[in-house]
Formats: sequence, C-alpha cells, structure tokens
Amino acid sequence: MGRIGRALKKRAEPFGLQTIYHNRNPLSATEADGARYVSFQELLATSDIISVHVPLKKSTVHLIGASEIAQMKDGVVIVNTARGAIIDEAALASALEQGKVAAVGLDVYEKEPQIDPSLVKNDRALLIPHLGTHTTETLAKMESLAMENARRAYWESNC
Repeated sequence: MGRIGRALKKRAEPFGLQTIYHNRNPLSATEADGARYVSFQELLATSDIISVHVPLKKSTVHLIGASEIAQMKDGVVIVNTARGAIIDEAALASALEQGKVAAVGLDVYEKEPQIDPSLVKNDRALLIPHLGTHTTETLAKMESLAMENARRAYWESNC
C-alpha cells in the first residue's frame, strides 16, 4: 500500500469500504491510516475487491494466477492498473467466464497491445487503455517540466 494504494483507500472510504492490505512489511500506523495489514493469503481469501498496485519484476509476474484466484471469494472484483503481467490473463479470463470473478477492471494487459479475446467479449470486463498520465494536472506538470528542461539546456549551452 504505497502512494497509489493510500490514495485509493481515501477515495474508497466515502463508499463505506474498509481497506486491508498486504506489503512486504506493515506500514506505520500513520501511513496505514486505519487500514489493516494482512497476509497475502488472507487478502485473497477475504477481499470483495482486489486492486493491484505492485511494480512488475520477476517476483511479481503472475503474482495472481489460477491458484490465487481459486483462494478468492466467489464473486470477487479484480482491478489491475499496475502492470499487465502481474495477473495471468488467461486464468483471469477463465475465472471471469466461470463466474468465480464477478468483474474485472483493467487498463494494463499481459501482452499489450494484445488482449485475451475472451476478456474483450465479456460484458463484465471493463477494458480501457492505460491513461494514468492523461489527466489535465499531469499533462500540465509534464509540459512545465519539459519547458524547464529546455530552459536549462539553453542556459547551460549559452553560459
């Protein structure tokens, strides 16, 4: 539950959602802000909604696969806005078709730009392009940083 997980927690609270999380280590009480640290297995077994926020590295490829999905509650909702390969897309598509997973929200895909065709056809799969940096605020900040970089390059080459 890093920066993104904590921001999601704040957005979920007005809807009455209680947050549990799993990290390599528990957060301080201040950082956790009322969220409860649980084991990965408890997170899988007790969550109604699982939102994935981990970096992609060797240890997180297929962090959620068929065996992890089998441990989840029937009717779980899974959201992945981190990296596509963190979830075994074929296992997810199968679980969605079988009803184990009630719905998925994805803006990242295991083999981008390809998406498992059964996910594309499923009405309970919300699939969008990865748009995290396409907010007005982020684009303005990126523009400002680009202009600052150009100013510095000009200044350094002319001084």
